Amino acid sequence: MSEETVTYAVEGHVATVALNRPESHNALSDEMFDLVAQGLSKAAADDDVK
Repeated sequence: MSEETVTYAVEGHVATVALNRPESHNALSDEMFDLVAQGLSKAAADDDVK
């Protein structure tokens, strides 16, 4: 996919994992589920995220 279907951003001490597939009303695919899990793991491992 050319666009990111799941985005990850950190602002201050807050990590945001967001779904970005509006054409399908952000329905979760297997790929998106894995990407959300990766984003949450990334946030958990980041000492700057509270």
